[in-house]
Amino acid sequence: MRRFAIGFLLLLGVAGTSVPVAAAQATPVPVDPATCTIAPVEPPAPGEVGDLTLPSPIATAIDEANTTPADQATIDAVTATIAQSIACQNAGDVLRLLANFSERWIAERFSGYDLVFYGRFLESVELATPVPGAAQIELVAIEDVRVRQDGAALATVITSNGGEQERSLLVLIETAGGWRIDGSQAID
Repeated sequence: MRRFAIGFLLLLGVAGTSVPVAAAQATPVPVDPATCTIAPVEPPAPGEVGDLTLPSPIATAIDEANTTPADQATIDAVTATIAQSIACQNAGDVLRLLANFSERWIAERFSGYDLVFYGRFLESVELATPVPGAAQIELVAIEDVRVRQDGAALATVITSNGGEQERSLLVLIETAGGWRIDGSQAID
C-alpha cells in the first residue's frame, strides 16, 4: 500500500530498543532486526473501498507552526519509536512494524485505492522475511525533535538505504501505548 507496504513502511517508522542514536548523529547506525520487540497488532481489517480508480490522496503538509524544543524524555521516547519501526522493517515483521503507527495512520492506509494491494499485504504478513543486511535501513540521525501545541511531536529523520540518504519529517502522537508515528513527509 503506497510507499508504506513497499518501502517504509519506508522507515519509518522504537519503543524500548537499545539503538545508540544521538539526537544528531552523522554516521549511519544499523538497526538490528532483533530489536523489533514491540507486540504485533492484529492484521488491519480493510476499510471503505471508495473510488478505486483514483490513487491515494495527496498528503497534507505537516503543520510545523508553534513548536517548542522537546524535553529529553520526549526525545528519548520518540527516538525509541522511530528506531523500533526501522528494526521491524528490517526484520520484515509487518504487524510489529504497524504497531509503531497510530490507528488513524493505519486506517488511512487500509482504505480506498490502497485496498488493491490488500491481498499482497496479507501475503507479506504470512511470508515475513528479514531484509538482507545490505538492503536494511540504517538510521543516520534524528534531529530537531519538537512539540506542537496540540502535544504532537515532530522529528527530522535521516535514513540510509543502499548508500542513498533520505530525510523525512515525522509527526508522532502520544497514546496509552507510547509514541506512535502519525504522519510523514519527505524533505527535499
